[in-house]
Amino acid sequence: MYAASGRKTEYRRRRARRASALMVVLALLFTMVPTGFATVAGAAEAAETAPPEPIPEPTPEPIPEPPADDTTDDPAADITDRAAPTATAVTVTCYAAVDGGWQQVGTVQTDKIDSGRYYIMAAELDGIYGGYGFSSANYSGELFFPHTDGRNADTLWADALPQQNTDGAWRIPLSKQGPIYLYYLPGNTDRTPSYFTGSKPKTDAQLLADNMFYTITVEDPARAVYDTPPVPQVLFHGGSTTVTLDKTEGVTWTAVNGQTGETLSLPMTETETAVTYTIENINAPIRFRPRVAAGMLQYEAMPEGCTAAPAPPCTAWKKMTPVIPKPSPTAP
Repeated sequence: MYAASGRKTEYRRRRARRASALMVVLALLFTMVPTGFATVAGAAEAAETAPPEPIPEPTPEPIPEPPADDTTDDPAADITDRAAPTATAVTVTCYAAVDGGWQQVGTVQTDKIDSGRYYIMAAELDGIYGGYGFSSANYSGELFFPHTDGRNADTLWADALPQQNTDGAWRIPLSKQGPIYLYYLPGNTDRTPSYFTGSKPKTDAQLLADNMFYTITVEDPARAVYDTPPVPQVLFHGGSTTVTLDKTEGVTWTAVNGQTGETLSLPMTETETAVTYTIENINAPIRFRPRVAAGMLQYEAMPEGCTAAPAPPCTAWKKMTPVIPKPSPTAP
């Protein structure tokens, strides 16, 4: 009994010593925990504040040197070559209705484009149509300049309205591609039967009649009066004018219809040195030709193979230019 009691007592003592040792270990652990936390926190702070490692910059690729300029070239030409390309220039062929049909009266080039459509300035047409009464200073945006191009050259278009710049200058719209053909129609107003704002065939008879010009020409191939005849005049249909011609002894002037050859009877006034004809309401081309008095016509030389008289079968006489002797000036 006593032995069993002694064993129990010894067991209790060992448990007490183990518990005491455990308490010491736990106490030591509690004293070490703050230090451990501080160590971990310091490591995290160090990790956050540590600067990032530098990233090496890429090595730039070498830029090739530009080719040396050709010193033999003209510097101005070199600058021109490098300039930004402009729109392709197109040729604008200009027409007017003259003596019954369309006649080419000039050309102009343009590389100006607006909204995909070529155009020219009205002032550029002064040198072409000035002799036909046009002046850009008096132009107000009328549809006087229909156009067409190579796609359908027989149809005239007046559907694009002229535009006025801020400085008052007018732009004449053209086609979107070349070649371009421009027609001067000063009669294309709402007061004429052929007026149009869309398209119309250029062969329209009323269109031609409403916009026709007629020429007034002095023909003197034999130099009976003029070594160089006066410059032909151009007159809009229905217009009036006067023509003054020099007088020479033995020579009179005759006016004829340039289309039919019919002799015209025009009002006339004379002085000792000149004769003036009045033309009213012109409706055909007019030619003035000198008529030489009988017996004054002679030839400069006799054609080879012909007799003294221009008798058949000699035809070379027709190719000769007659020389009409001019009277010597009368002495004072």
